[in-house]
Amino acid sequence: MGSFSLLCKCTADPHNIMDDGEAFGGSMVGAPFDPVVFVKKPIVLLRLTALLFSIIVFGCVSSQGWQYHQDKALEICIMNGSNTACNLGTRVAVVAFLAAIGFIIGEYFFEQMSNIKSRKHFVIGDCVFQGCGHLLF
Repeated sequence: MGSFSLLCKCTADPHNIMDDGEAFGGSMVGAPFDPVVFVKKPIVLLRLTALLFSIIVFGCVSSQGWQYHQDKALEICIMNGSNTACNLGTRVAVVAFLAAIGFIIGEYFFEQMSNIKSRKHFVIGDCVFQGCGHLLF
């Protein structure tokens, strides 16, 4: 059985980073854009899936998360009767939707970034945002 390694070329040989220009995918800069290849990239597929799930969560919470209470004559959240729970679900879904769109656009521009510092900042920003999201929720 073979082993699976997540070692990328830029970390395998730290002395070779600037020689071949492939750090953070730098060799693809200036290549023609192919939308089919772009959509088939695993990271773009995951971001599109996140976009779909954010729409599903927003739709479920906003349409079925509230129930009209006859005695109080107002809508109450079905999650423990707490309006905060429904508002949190809605806000998380909206932030996830906007972030998914933003990161898909960032992935498109990532292939066109020639500056390695810009690429590094995008990757670090993506990791920090995703880490905070996983930590908080």
